[in-house]
Amino acid sequence: MKYRIEKMDGFRLAGISREITINNRENFKLIPKMWEEFNSDGTCDKIVNINGRKQEAMYGVCYDFHFAEERFRYMIAIKSEDQIAEGYEVLEVPEFTWVKFECNGVTGIQETFKRMNTEWFLTSGYEHEEGPEIEFYPIGDVDAPDYVCEVWVPIRPVKK
Repeated sequence: MKYRIEKMDGFRLAGISREITINNRENFKLIPKMWEEFNSDGTCDKIVNINGRKQEAMYGVCYDFHFAEERFRYMIAIKSEDQIAEGYEVLEVPEFTWVKFECNGVTGIQETFKRMNTEWFLTSGYEHEEGPEIEFYPIGDVDAPDYVCEVWVPIRPVKK
């Protein structure tokens, strides 16, 4: 797994979210369906234009985890410091140290999440910090075979 560790200042995301269940691994079906729906009905185009620009990197964000109830929220968003129009949500992401995994294509996102949890965390000397898990989609052709996106997870050293 190709990765880097990077400390980042806090930032602000704006977009639209839904509650997602992890029961029976439904999240691995529901999130791609949400992207498909938002791309086909124009919602992604509206989110990208929140800042009034035509080109924006996009983010998929897992947050507000409720593991006992097997649910969390998933937001499709962009970074924004601007005033946000009604109908969009804002998520303030605090400063964290992140592990950023490189993914080959959008289809590599789910495999990266699986391997991160079953391989990387077991031997890294780090543990998951309480915070959002982020998919970073830079500007580009997401269907291209050489498209590179990332999974960001907040981390802290394992306490001994």
